[in-house]
Amino acid sequence: VHGCAADQHQHAFERVYEDRMLQRQSLYLGKQLRAYEAWLEVLEHFFDEPWVKPHANLKPASQRTALAQAGFALRGAGRLTDATKPIRAAVELAIELEDWAAASAEAQNLSEILSTLGNLHDSLLIARDSVRFAEKTPDTIRRLSARSRLGDALHQFGEPRLAARNFRRAERWQRMARKDLPYLISLRHYNYADLLLELGRHDEVRVRGLYALDVSREFQGLGMGPWDIALDKLSIARAAHAQWRDAQGLSIVPFAPPSIDEDGDPDAHPGEEDQTVADTLPASVPAVPQIKQETIEENRLETDHHDVATRAYDQSVDELRETR
Repeated sequence: VHGCAADQHQHAFERVYEDRMLQRQSLYLGKQLRAYEAWLEVLEHFFDEPWVKPHANLKPASQRTALAQAGFALRGAGRLTDATKPIRAAVELAIELEDWAAASAEAQNLSEILSTLGNLHDSLLIARDSVRFAEKTPDTIRRLSARSRLGDALHQFGEPRLAARNFRRAERWQRMARKDLPYLISLRHYNYADLLLELGRHDEVRVRGLYALDVSREFQGLGMGPWDIALDKLSIARAAHAQWRDAQGLSIVPFAPPSIDEDGDPDAHPGEEDQTVADTLPASVPAVPQIKQETIEENRLETDHHDVATRAYDQSVDELRETR
């Protein structure tokens, strides 16, 4: 506060705000404390007009960071519509700075928010931009993250075939970056599992979920947290519940989706494609490293799929409560 009052915004931003309050990449106020409103109160000192115009004393790169973090905090506080403005501004500033990794990351965040708000058309367009920005960088992780976001946006828009293709591309990028991680993990795993469940690949989702759960537990505190475990258990629960619905004859046949071009453009209508979703996906579950026995035992089918789904769902809720 005193640094900003003395017109030392840049020094206060770097030395006090980023180094001490956020602890740099850990984003302590948000990711650890979940103190989003307090975070916004701090950030307000670095804006001439919240949350649109950062203070002119900040360097352009710091202005982009302030905009992006304001969007992150607003999203965490549940103010989704408000969050779109600073994130969109952060994307535009990152493009001006030719910071393609940042542009891709913020475009992904914006796409996710727009999807949550029900604006699936714009969410898909922004997801495509995220991929385009990511391809300008040598960062394999950024590329696979952008592909995964595009896959989820396509799925939400009603294009499972193109969604599956992009998820498979993301998984190939992950194998290139980490040969010990053959499957998508965390939120990317959950979004892909959502598509696979719709396509009836219930057994595959369960295998993927068990594997992702092992990874989430192994890397707890090292970039992964209870949220990741909750998503993994929820995917396992949904797979078991889907199997139970199949056994009861309660499965729902998905509607016929609209047509989109190969790049995921919702404004293009090229007609029927020769390749189906089944052609896009492998015929069987790909081989994975050995899943830990305790993970299998914890999630084995003791009585029926419905019991497993109920237990896994309850466990995922418990994990989510730990994140609050």
